[in-house]
Amino acid sequence: MEATGLIVEYNPFHNGHALHLQKARELAPDAVMAAVMSGDYVQRGEPALLPKEKRADLAIAAGVDLVAELPPFYSTQTAEIFAWGAVGILGELGCGRIVFGSECNDRALLGSVAARTETVRFREKLRQRLKEGLSFPKAYALALETEASLEANDILGVEYIRAARAHGKPMALIPVKRIERRESSADVRDGITSSSEIRARIAAGDYDNAYVPEETARVLMNSGHRGLLVDLNACYPLLRYRILSDPGLLGEIQDMEEGFENRLAAAAKKHQAFPAFFEAVRTKRYTAARTQRILIHALLGLTKAVTAAARTEIPYVRVLRYNERGRSYLNALKKTGNEKILTTWQNCTRKFSGSRIDLINFSRKSEIFYHMIWKEQ
Repeated sequence: MEATGLIVEYNPFHNGHALHLQKARELAPDAVMAAVMSGDYVQRGEPALLPKEKRADLAIAAGVDLVAELPPFYSTQTAEIFAWGAVGILGELGCGRIVFGSECNDRALLGSVAARTETVRFREKLRQRLKEGLSFPKAYALALETEASLEANDILGVEYIRAARAHGKPMALIPVKRIERRESSADVRDGITSSSEIRARIAAGDYDNAYVPEETARVLMNSGHRGLLVDLNACYPLLRYRILSDPGLLGEIQDMEEGFENRLAAAAKKHQAFPAFFEAVRTKRYTAARTQRILIHALLGLTKAVTAAARTEIPYVRVLRYNERGRSYLNALKKTGNEKILTTWQNCTRKFSGSRIDLINFSRKSEIFYHMIWKEQ
């Protein structure tokens, strides 16, 4: 039994995701569809709209056969680490191919760019451009020193290719054309728009169910759209406490550059409301997404040491949900002797030790905090 891997966030699951799943299924109709999905925290440096369990249920309802969690020490990181963790987990699940959305839909181009990004010159140029305050996609494009125009999902595709090489996994990386984002109501005639636009419409009270499958609409309605309250604004009291109570730890936080921790401490001391705090800490060098990632790392206590441990190997694979096909596939995987695969936290302390159990405990603490904040109406 073969498996196709999908790397997703489903924040929330919408019609564009359903189309991606359909195209992946058409490429290999008999393959198990295995998705690795960001857990309670997403790459933008924010808590997810809905808990991972609900989003995994939506994926299964849409036709995914099994959903594994991308833990927060991968899911909240830059494209390189995000991809390294996601591809590694799909490799542990035995996926022979990964199907991903791409704006350019050019595998040859993405492969050549992946090779170029391995050079020292590219890495130095990228760091310099990021220090200038450019967004990651813009800095990435300029560092490539090429006329090739890459969008955000193209860059992720490049990193998926690099990650597959790094893990030594014989995977086929297959792009499928990503439908262009349609931001205005006049343009959303085919019922497809971006996840960020859907969340923005919900926040503005200008939302209808034209953009999501029926099951997603039902879950959003039953949740009263309260998931949007699980944002950094809702988390600010604890974030502020973490910053002010242990400023010495800030220097060890992942992605924290020297001196920025002082800016965070000064702003947290001065501002009781998150919007004012956020505006105070943003600079030309720190885009909104980059700032949010640093803040979510500070909130969760995601240090450089935790990241280094997570980059050593894939510590475990936690499967959140599966259907009957997924169950049969998991049973077959277990017979191969892969002991990293978990379907529950129960007895994991007996199974793992050292850095693996440390990373499991980190994930469990992060999940507990999310459910302290998220409340279903």
